[in-house]
Amino acid sequence: MTAVAAQPPSPPEPLSPVGVRRGAARVSITAKEELAGEMIHSQNCFDHVGRALGWRKLDECGGFDAEARSTLGDGEPVGAENEMSWFEIEAAAGRYLKVAVDAGLNANAADLRLAALQAKVNT
Repeated sequence: MTAVAAQPPSPPEPLSPVGVRRGAARVSITAKEELAGEMIHSQNCFDHVGRALGWRKLDECGGFDAEARSTLGDGEPVGAENEMSWFEIEAAAGRYLKVAVDAGLNANAADLRLAALQAKVNT
């Protein structure tokens, strides 16, 4: 059982555009700490959700990851293999989807929510 699944049920809320934008905007702040700082921010965000699920906070974490991933260049910085793998599309999507499903969304609803989040970040 995961920390999210062990929490009292929290009825799913609609995707939070404010949360998504807030997460995406934080990338420019954490970019000052380079890729390692971005990864730490993402880890802390998902740790927070694991302790106290909030749908808006989950959307903020997902928005951050989607924006961070979109800003990565094609080249892999030397010594940043862990950070690059953290933000790979499958890894980032997997984190978001796992929390959403553990919190009570079915897999299809979680996929749709993630797709809507990614569309908001990419517009």
